Amino acid sequence: MKTILYMSAALAALAAGSAQAQQATNNFQRDRNTAVTDRYQPGYEPLGVKAGVWKLNPTVTVSLGGNDNIYYVPSNKEGSAIITVSPNIVGRTTWSRHELGFNAGVDSNVYLSQSDENNTGYNVGANGRLDITSRAMLSGNIRHLTTYEPRSAYQSDVEAAEPVRIDSDAAELQLTLIGNRLRFIGTVSTRNDDFKDVARRAGLPGSPIISQRYRDLTTSGATARFDYAVSPAISVFLTAVANNRRYDTATINDSDGTVIALGTSFDISSLARGELQLGTVTQEYKDPTIGKQDSGYVNARVQYFPTPLTTLTGTLNRDFVDYPGSGGTTRTALNTTVGLSVDHELLRNLIVSAGVRGQKYEFDGIDRNDTGKTVMLGARYLMNRRISIETKYSYVTYESEGTQAFRDYNANVIMTSLIFAY
Repeated sequence: MKTILYMSAALAALAAGSAQAQQATNNFQRDRNTAVTDRYQPGYEPLGVKAGVWKLNPTVTVSLGGNDNIYYVPSNKEGSAIITVSPNIVGRTTWSRHELGFNAGVDSNVYLSQSDENNTGYNVGANGRLDITSRAMLSGNIRHLTTYEPRSAYQSDVEAAEPVRIDSDAAELQLTLIGNRLRFIGTVSTRNDDFKDVARRAGLPGSPIISQRYRDLTTSGATARFDYAVSPAISVFLTAVANNRRYDTATINDSDGTVIALGTSFDISSLARGELQLGTVTQEYKDPTIGKQDSGYVNARVQYFPTPLTTLTGTLNRDFVDYPGSGGTTRTALNTTVGLSVDHELLRNLIVSAGVRGQKYEFDGIDRNDTGKTVMLGARYLMNRRISIETKYSYVTYESEGTQAFRDYNANVIMTSLIFAY
């Protein structure tokens, strides 16, 4: 009860501070630095289309490339040339207060040598922001996505005749209160993932259909974050996150989790910006053979600017991910992901990039441990406001160990994209 009273008093003080400081500088703005990939040079930025109170930004991306191991298998590799067409539109209002927005897009992939891999996904969403005052905002979004599970995913079934389709519906509501030195962000969210059954490859033993119903689940979450601005460039915060994972049929996989973390957010002019969280993560499973899992928690993204033309980005994340079983047991994994990339503005309209990303999965419930690495090279050339060209190359390796190991593989993927933006 005392805790509730203290939190209520803190929120009341924060709201009062918001009313008194509406014209004050926002100590939580993080716009002192701009990454190379986020910056448009004058004369090259898309202008969009004005339609009444709306500003529309349509794009069409046409890509041609190839993958020398589209099934991500250790031997008997099969490659294919790939064509991707992705039209997309984003719209938002231009009101001085409040905002409405929407997005819609299609992602169609054609494999010239393996037509069973062809797939078309799409997304549609809407969002809005209610400006209660200049320091109090209520925002929300809803979205639907139809995607296809990558063949390289740690849960992917090599016996599936085609990629597994996933239909996802999600919604989120967020309240933000900003005072002179205090900020509160509260978020509630829900997401439903529906995995579609898939045919088994011809000639393989077992049922002709591989059921995916045991993977269907609803994930609900709530987050509370309290920030204190040490200065306009640096803040510290406490965040608490709760999640609730409920499976439609394989309820033995149900779990509840929490994250408690301390962090710092910073944006130091001409030097660095980013956010770092350290704490604990816990996921408690309904299956008593797995029970309560806990570990140290890290969530970090830091950008360093050695010169105005170069951006170094480092990321580190650690969390529990599910590997649901179709029978009477649960499997889970502690996933650690680390990444480092560099983007350099070689010319005003030419950016070159390189990066490496590593992943590690430590499983519980089965004898298996996985490690993966991806090396990336890329370049983006801006021809004018409306046309740009991107080329990306990736080399992917994956190793799995244990009596219930997944599979080892490596693959080379290259794609060149022509992007039309209005």
